[in-house]
Formats: sequence, structure tokens, C-alpha cells
Amino acid sequence: MKGILSKLSCMITQQGMKLPRESFIRSPMLLPDLPIITMNVVQEINENKIQLGDKQKPKSNDQSDDRILDKFLRFLGCRTIHVPSFIAYQKSQSHVSRSIKEHFLTFVALSNRCTTIDSNDEAISLFRPDELHFPWVAQKLESNTLRIIVWPDERLPKSVHNFLTMLGVREAPTLDNLIDLIAEDFESQKCEHDAASYIVPLSLRFLAKNVEHHYSELWKDNTYRRAFLPAQWPPNPITNSYDNNPCNSIELLPVERIFNNPNSLCACPLPKVKMLFSKFLDLSMLYVQEKPSLKDAFEILMERKDIVLTSYEWTCSVFGYMNSLTGTINELAELLSVLEFIPFQGCIICYN
Repeated sequence: MKGILSKLSCMITQQGMKLPRESFIRSPMLLPDLPIITMNVVQEINENKIQLGDKQKPKSNDQSDDRILDKFLRFLGCRTIHVPSFIAYQKSQSHVSRSIKEHFLTFVALSNRCTTIDSNDEAISLFRPDELHFPWVAQKLESNTLRIIVWPDERLPKSVHNFLTMLGVREAPTLDNLIDLIAEDFESQKCEHDAASYIVPLSLRFLAKNVEHHYSELWKDNTYRRAFLPAQWPPNPITNSYDNNPCNSIELLPVERIFNNPNSLCACPLPKVKMLFSKFLDLSMLYVQEKPSLKDAFEILMERKDIVLTSYEWTCSVFGYMNSLTGTINELAELLSVLEFIPFQGCIICYN
């Protein structure tokens, strides 16, 4: 519905029919010469009853209703903010101090080493609202790189917060920026093989807690493929140990390379990562699958053949696992027919 209506001149304004993005929802802060919507815009609609004096009566089916929800117009892309109108409105309000007016439209960022707004050595610059974050975002992430707005008071009034949010000031970093933070935190730990020593960083905790609220559309589209989940490759079954095993490195991997069920071929999320996400959502919502398909498993095998196909026991374990995956025997045979992996009597270079 949004895709269709947002491209149609379907908004009734005082300047005729306009596209939603060209139309403004009525507000005392708008200049009168703008294409302001003339429809009966309301904040909420009681679908079953109408108000008549002090009594409520059911609404009959033949009663017309020309009301339209403010929220629906915003959903279609109708505008609520017009900066020249806002400036003119503020100038007309004598009770609004000059400093508040200036800070309301001037967005500034702190220097890299600051995460709060009470610093005395601020780096003042102008930024687009969508390049900035509210101060508590950087505080939650303990980030010295996220740009935040500076406000003269310690607390941001709710009306100002709502205004800044409509302008695009962020309550969460973009997914790219957040994954950059996750990667930085991961690299700083230098956790190569010991999963027990891994400490879940604030950046990954923020992602787990806010996937549905801030990032759900990206995951629903199933198109986001950056590496961000800490996972560990399986060890050589001969050693049967995850400690100081050169084969079982811990890495950040994209979701399609990680699988929940432990096996002898594919990487699994670290136990602490599983525990973290279990508090907020199932990892399957991020498209982490239980097992790979036969084709995906074969591709992983080809990438890691110099590691996996180094012992008879490991090779047997891997092919036994692949034989249990979804796919036909003929499909597996076709994939394996071009692979040199079968040892023969007297072979001295097949396995170490």
C-alpha cells in the first residue's frame, strides 16, 4: 500500500492534489503558503463508538467517516517539518531564548575522546541530523567514535527529543557502524582459540537487544551478509580438544557460514554468544540455521580441505556428517567425483 500510494498525487491540500512527500500535516509552526493537507487528520480513531455529549453510542454502518490517522499520513511520507517555517515560528515566539533557538537547529559533535556533553573541549562542527546520535547511545556503547549532539542542559526535553528524532538524529547507530564497533571489540580481545576467555562486548549486546527494534527490516530482507557473529571452527577429532588447537580458530563470520548444531566441519556460535541472544531472540531470526545444506557443506569443505582432510579420522567424520545432510546420494557423489581424497595402500602423502 505504501509503495503504491506514495507515488500517487493522492493528498488533498490547499494547493490541490499532491504527492505524500510534497504534503504537510497541519501545524501552527508551518507557513500558510505551503501545501498543507486539508483532510480531517486525527491522532486516533475509535472504530466502534462515536462521542455524543457525555454518552457513547455505537456507530451505525451508514455513517460516513472522513477522518484519517496522523500516523498513517506519516507512514506514507507526509511531512511534518519545514525548517524555514520553524525558524519563522521561533522568531515570533518572544519567550523562547536565543540560545535555545540556536541549539535547536545547530547540531554539533564532541571530540573523539569524549562521550558526554559536559566536556569543555568540544569539536564544534555542523552535521546532518542523521549523522548524529543522542548522547546516551555513545554512553551505552562506551564509544569514543560515535558523533553525538551537544545540548546546553543535562536533560533533553521530550518535545525537543521528538523534534530531533523526526529530523533524523539517531537513537541507535547504523548497522554498518555497529558491526564496525563489534569488529573493533573482537580484535581488541585477541581471542584466538579459547572460547571461555571471550568476553561479550557492549556492541554485540546492543545488537542482540535491539535487532527487532532498530534493525529488523535488514534481517527480514535476508540480504545482510557482513561478518559479525563470533564463532569457532571444530577441532581435529584426534585431539578432541578446543584448547590451543590450531584448527579451531575463533572468527567473526556471516550468518550463512555459522550453524547451531555442533559438527566436525562447520563453525558454531560461541556458547556465550548463544546465551546472549537467547535472552532477546532466537538466532534463527538472524537466519542462523541448524545444519547446512549438502551444497553449502561441500563449499565449506573445499575452502577448508587443507585443514580438514589431513587425517583419516577427520575425513571419515566429515563425510559421515555430510551423508546425514539434506541432499541425494547422487548429488553428493557428483560433488565428490572430482575431489582427490581417497587414500590407497602405500600412499605416503595422503595424510600426516
